[in-house]
Amino acid sequence: LLREVIHSSGIFIPILAIYFGVPIVALFILVVVALYTVSELTRVKGKHLPFFATVTRLAASQSELCQFTLAPIYFAVGILLTLVFFPAPASSAAIAVFCLGDSAASLIGGTISRKALPFNRAKTLEGSLGGFLLAFLAGSIFVAPWLALVGAGVGMLVEYLPLPVNDNLLVPIVTGLVLTILITIH
Repeated sequence: LLREVIHSSGIFIPILAIYFGVPIVALFILVVVALYTVSELTRVKGKHLPFFATVTRLAASQSELCQFTLAPIYFAVGILLTLVFFPAPASSAAIAVFCLGDSAASLIGGTISRKALPFNRAKTLEGSLGGFLLAFLAGSIFVAPWLALVGAGVGMLVEYLPLPVNDNLLVPIVTGLVLTILITIH
């Protein structure tokens, strides 16, 4: 649950970017990634930085705790690249779709059903539908409903596909790219 709360809190990044500007928020993300990296390097050596080590211990899976945990770095870098390379509101909607859609899919899929989807046995129909709905609602905060619908569809499709690249990188970037193209041609 803590992991998904952290993941969904990424929706505040576009809001912070609106108030403080993209460069300040990007710098903040870089600083947090650097601190997290130092914490993980010390954690795998048996030492602990108080805040980050505690959060990692509470949010990581058992298998992640046995090694350097990369998922938060993929998460931060996916958001950072989307924020920097795509203009608002496409970047904002893509980050919102990613953060809330992925969290909802994980929570709903993990608690309501164990019916795996074809081609990706780690995903469930209920999780994907719940993720799609919350991704749509989150995207609608920043873009027109039809764009949020497309963004949610793209986000959930990329999440569903068993791709070799971490979905925390791909979902916001691919969604941001598609939304930027649609906003530009519309």
